[in-house]
Amino acid sequence: MIKSVLRWGIFLCFFTSAAAQPLIQQRSDIAGNWVIEGTALNLTGKRSPETSKWTFGKDGVLSMTSLYMFSETLTGGGREMTITDTYDVTEGKIVTGRSGTFEVIEKTPAAMTLKSLSSSLHYFLKKK
Repeated sequence: MIKSVLRWGIFLCFFTSAAAQPLIQQRSDIAGNWVIEGTALNLTGKRSPETSKWTFGKDGVLSMTSLYMFSETLTGGGREMTITDTYDVTEGKIVTGRSGTFEVIEKTPAAMTLKSLSSSLHYFLKKK
């Protein structure tokens, strides 16, 4: 009886520690160019299209580039605008200097889903 309880306890400890591993652990896990394909309030909700790309540098610099659509009336075409921020990976989350903290919901080598902890907005990104 004691042996079976002990085995069960060891199994549960192993299972919970394996399940608790964060999807990302360091900057190199997300470094590179990512295109935001859309945003939504939840994982299954309707996605609003985006025209942004984020570049996560291995040095902790995050460059966020968006197409500024309102410049079309002045210049005849959209103009890109880039904002630079800092970031780090802490406890499996992306913590930026100004843009907030993002929980990594899903991560594959080609795609990543983030949830903003300040706005609860989900970001759907593809690796470029």
